[in-house]
Amino acid sequence: MIYEMRVYSCTAGGLPALFERFETATLRIWDRIGIRPVGFSRP
Repeated sequence: MIYEMRVYSCTAGGLPALFERFETATLRIWDRIGIRPVGFSRP
């Protein structure tokens, strides 16, 4: 099994848009190509 740590940064005030993009697009794409997220965290 391979694990990869990704760090995403956004501009000030951009966090809500980043969360929305993950909920509406990114997770669906990852599911389609077989990427299974282990967990998410934020500061």
